[in-house]
Amino acid sequence: MTTKGMNVDNLRFTPELRIVNERQIERLHGATLDVLERVGVRMTHRRALEVLDGAGARVSGDRVRFPAWVVEKALRTAPKRLTLGDRHGRPAVVLGDRRSWF
Repeated sequence: MTTKGMNVDNLRFTPELRIVNERQIERLHGATLDVLERVGVRMTHRRALEVLDGAGARVSGDRVRFPAWVVEKALRTAPKRLTLGDRHGRPAVVLGDRRSWF
């Protein structure tokens, strides 16, 4: 469809906010995997420590270290979309599908 020489189809697009490029994302991801494996996180929930220990994480006291394969598996199996509800349980926000919320 055209309007006075303008192609209307070119006006239909989804804006995309990009703060970092693909290479920077890869570097951030690699650094995050390194920190999670070497430093880990402090966790005090006893049942969570048991679950993580059984799932391949290294638990030492309240310190949990995540091997890269554990993190990568979690990322592969996590849902790509998630709907958050309001205080009454009605769907309010859909996370995913390259949407940004502030």
